[in-house]
Amino acid sequence: MTLHIAASQIQQPSRLSASARSCLSLIDGGVQWLQWAIQSPGQHFRLPDETQMLCAVQQGLHGDPLCLLPVSELLVSPAKLMTMDGNDLQTLTSVEAQGKAGPDPVLENQLASLLVRHKLVRRADLAALPTWLGQLGIDTSPVFQCLSLDDAGALVELMRTVPSSTSADANEAPSTPAGTQASAAFAAAEARTPMEFVDYLRFHQVLSARNLAAQAQTLLHATLPELFGSLEGPQLRGLPTPDTVVQVVRDWYAQSRQLGFSRLSLGALRMIQRTGYPGGSEPDVRTALWRYTTAAQILLSSVTSVSARMGQDGRTCSYELRRGTQGAVLCLDKHGVISLDDFIADTSPGAASGGSSGTSGASGATPAPGGKSADKSGGTQSQTTPSSSASLDDFALGYAA
Repeated sequence: MTLHIAASQIQQPSRLSASARSCLSLIDGGVQWLQWAIQSPGQHFRLPDETQMLCAVQQGLHGDPLCLLPVSELLVSPAKLMTMDGNDLQTLTSVEAQGKAGPDPVLENQLASLLVRHKLVRRADLAALPTWLGQLGIDTSPVFQCLSLDDAGALVELMRTVPSSTSADANEAPSTPAGTQASAAFAAAEARTPMEFVDYLRFHQVLSARNLAAQAQTLLHATLPELFGSLEGPQLRGLPTPDTVVQVVRDWYAQSRQLGFSRLSLGALRMIQRTGYPGGSEPDVRTALWRYTTAAQILLSSVTSVSARMGQDGRTCSYELRRGTQGAVLCLDKHGVISLDDFIADTSPGAASGGSSGTSGASGATPAPGGKSADKSGGTQSQTTPSSSASLDDFALGYAA
């Protein structure tokens, strides 16, 4: 039997990196598969890197890209696990090894810290969502009938950040302010996806803070059509390195094209959240949009350093770029489309605030003429192939856990 990873023949488990061995032990049947693959005559496997090997083992053995860690109650991609350092992987393997009988408080605290740092959601987080949606009065909305991992992560982040009031009675659940309930009702009525709900709730909250809540629907319906031309973005094949993403965006700009948003709702949120629109210095959404995207282009065309984070699903990624008091966030969605998630002209304390979209994604838009191909993720994209250096191992090493 022959198992090759990149240029190396794997004849024993010790030839794998410590991280790969830890991740393989977290995949049910992973260690046994490796022994079988090494010892079985006539079997030949050739994989470009360890990360792709782990993803192939998980998908092949279980027919699903997400690995279940039953004690941690966590679903996560092996690709995401490979971005973690040795201490975090040791925590996960120790938690899984201890079982559910007699949990170690020290390990539990380490696990809780790990989940927060890596922005991972698990069963307990997902189980809290129906109760929270019920407190908002929107638990029967059809928008939430089917949640993806991206959807759930964005809703959990929103749940943790929206205002709530704590009762003096410790046994009484936190209540939800009327203003938050009004924002939730508006968002549930306007949204067609869970991600749009997140955007529209924040949209309404920003306007409420300006005493413009009564105009929210009118402003939204006037703003959305102006964003139809702002949904373009380059599309990559495979998982690129952070540097590759930055270069692809610069090449995109070099073609005199603007980097757009992943969905209309996010664009609408950024207009009222990050610009002077409506009223103030930006009474017109077209002017506000042009100034916003142009300022983002100037930053993205000049910044060289990027910090990146892979999503829980192992396919979505976010990239943060900063220069002085300016900052921007790019997103790579599960279809390989790069979009502008956020741009802040002034990140200093007291400047414009508001959460990012939480994850990447896109909604459908009509394809533009000119031979561009429309992807399921929305908008119009052009196909771009990353350089040969954009291997998964480079990707994992270049990403924050």
